[in-house]
Amino acid sequence: MKINQLIIFAIALLFSACSVNHQPYLDKDVKGPITKLSVIASKSNLKMQIKNNSNYTIANIKEKCKNNSDKVFNSILNKSGIYGELTSRNIEHVNFGEKTNYIMIIQPINYYSKNENLCEPTKVDYEITLADVSDITKDWNTKNKAKKINELAKQINKKIVWRDIITWDYNINPTTDDKNINHHFNEKISQSIDKTGLFPPRIMDINSAIIKNQEKYKRNQEKEKNANNAKYQSDSMRVLSAINCKINDRLAIGYSKQSNAMCLGKLSFINAKQDYMSQKLSMLNASEKHTIFTLNNSTCPVIASSDASGSNYDENVSFKKTYKIQILEHFNNKCDVDVVDGINFMTCGEKKKSYFLELSYSNKNRIYKKHMLQVGKLCFDKLKKYYNNNDLDSKWRTMYGYNKFGFDAQGYNILTDSKYDTEGFDNENWNKEGINKLTKTKYDIEGFDINKISKDGTDKDGWNPHLKKFVKKKIEKKYHSIDIVKFDSQLKNNLYNRNYYNNLSYIKEKDGFKLVGKKIYGDISKPKKIESYYFRSARGKLLDFDKPNEPIMNDALVLERIDTREFDKNGYDKDGYDKDGWNAKLKKFKK
Repeated sequence: MKINQLIIFAIALLFSACSVNHQPYLDKDVKGPITKLSVIASKSNLKMQIKNNSNYTIANIKEKCKNNSDKVFNSILNKSGIYGELTSRNIEHVNFGEKTNYIMIIQPINYYSKNENLCEPTKVDYEITLADVSDITKDWNTKNKAKKINELAKQINKKIVWRDIITWDYNINPTTDDKNINHHFNEKISQSIDKTGLFPPRIMDINSAIIKNQEKYKRNQEKEKNANNAKYQSDSMRVLSAINCKINDRLAIGYSKQSNAMCLGKLSFINAKQDYMSQKLSMLNASEKHTIFTLNNSTCPVIASSDASGSNYDENVSFKKTYKIQILEHFNNKCDVDVVDGINFMTCGEKKKSYFLELSYSNKNRIYKKHMLQVGKLCFDKLKKYYNNNDLDSKWRTMYGYNKFGFDAQGYNILTDSKYDTEGFDNENWNKEGINKLTKTKYDIEGFDINKISKDGTDKDGWNPHLKKFVKKKIEKKYHSIDIVKFDSQLKNNLYNRNYYNNLSYIKEKDGFKLVGKKIYGDISKPKKIESYYFRSARGKLLDFDKPNEPIMNDALVLERIDTREFDKNGYDKDGYDKDGWNAKLKKFKK
């Protein structure tokens, strides 16, 4: 059993043990002033007395009483008033489990109601107990704390130095207002404390003390938050520095799903996720891949990557167009191009801008490899500075880096010390009134409001509360307002483009498998001509079943031969075979 579980169990025992005899008590041998203690609040030993009503079952009455009593007790047991009383007397209050000489236990012990309908309170008794635990807590530590708390639970009755009962009578004070109850309770505690002679006198009024505690709590919370952030930032920077990116291609991307780390060339990122990936086999000797990464990063939340490549030594690998040409054609040449370290930084479009990084590799005027990145404006500017060898810190590649608007990836704005920027919008582009910064309306670019509900009431999961069912609603995913652009690549030699053929299949011949592409001329059902292009592996085997774990096509393909068949108007070749190789007269297929 874990220590925290033992603590909870022991506290329950502690409450039971200290509530056996509910009588006022004061050990006159104990001398004050007491200047440090812990406070525990509980409602585990409550006794309810309810006026009987034949119209209601005990279960019904108990449920009503539970709801009403919870409301009353929560206003008392939040301890803000108790802490205020202690602070007003300059008494230090520490968390339960920390080293202290005294523990104060506050709990309701009796809830009486004459209202049989609503079970509203008529009278409530609260017990306040002070126990001397100095001999048990003096050597508390992480290893023996659970054991010591169990000892305390067994001995608590012997440790009591003061006990008093405070009663709230609703016949005299007919109110359930939280502030009134809490104020009355605090005054009662103060009077009771004064009578004991165990506590120092007040040095400030209780309201001032409560405000002082609240300010202290905020400072501690901020201090704890900063300490946690500092630790997490330190851990993040350590992880970032441990990633050794060795990719020579500056715009090539590597990704580890296990560590959520991403490499862009030799530049490392953390908190990354591969959100989308498709690999096209549109070319025989080259491949193309489109990938979208989302990052917990305020500068580069999205990086969309396109790569097409083949062998540098394969003369048949020569792409028709670079990505730069394809981008310029897509945007009708409305692009500004800056070249930084050999990389094309392209800002395209008229009203709505799109941002690209492009780089191609060639050999003997053959483009055999090309890369394209699409990012947002903030990431575009930062990468331009990086490739320009500007002096940049590393934090911007983690979730703790701030973008130029002051936001980190958690939505905190360092410029305003809040979750809103200087214009009043948060990191998701919403202001407090629910207006979207990009659309200037109550709906974002996907048509959803701040609560993720569309104009017709359908949420992002497709649930419509009005129709009470899921509706089919195709929503094109947007990546932080970026419209992702995809381009298909083709080789200059059409014989190595898959779309050149009507059909591609593997055929086994004496010397192994061949990839056969068929090009049909004329009507498909009755073609005029069929050209069959036979490709073999440049060095190895196609479909090598002796190596089942090897890729199907491990080597480049080489065109071995072309077979041509021409057909007459009836769809037969010179030997009487149709396009499928069937000879109706001989009643057999062509070998």
